[in-house]
Amino acid sequence: MRGVEGQVQWGRHRNNVFSDEKPLCIEQICNQQDDQIWSKEKPPTERRVIQHTQKPKWIYVWACVTQSGKGPLVFIDKDVKINRWNYMEMLKQHLLPWAKEKFGWDEESEEYQEEWTFQQDSAPGHKAKETQQWLRYIESKACEKSHKSIASLKRAIKKAWDEMPDEMVARVVDTWPDKLQACIDAEGGYIE
Repeated sequence: MRGVEGQVQWGRHRNNVFSDEKPLCIEQICNQQDDQIWSKEKPPTERRVIQHTQKPKWIYVWACVTQSGKGPLVFIDKDVKINRWNYMEMLKQHLLPWAKEKFGWDEESEEYQEEWTFQQDSAPGHKAKETQQWLRYIESKACEKSHKSIASLKRAIKKAWDEMPDEMVARVVDTWPDKLQACIDAEGGYIE
């Protein structure tokens, strides 16, 4: 734990690369608690009714962020069962080339010029409310309407990813030390 606490104390958490994946569906999302229409006149039917099919198409999306911005966005076919081998291959193909550019790779010494840490599943940053909000942001933008195909959904996800402000990403990453401290204070127990 001391190593992680040291990262937070010295602000090195800003070079943490947080990653996660999320399945996204071609159908429009609906949050019955939050999706409400306030209107003096009856809105058109297409604004009030969301249609769903029995077995809609969907894909997995993997992405990563640091305090200074977004990393690669990777689409994983729904038929691919992620195991350690294809997960490592995905990291080799997408994460490492990006990290070499982002943190400076010295070919001669075979070391990064800037120290960085890769955070993935089960890390406090993944379970943080802000991280989940960030994932919902992408979903809400990409799935605000139904899509006729996976290609259409991919375009919408890519557009939402590209339009997500780097300032938003920086704010989410900068909440990580507080979440980590809450986890330490709770001795690894439940935190909000």
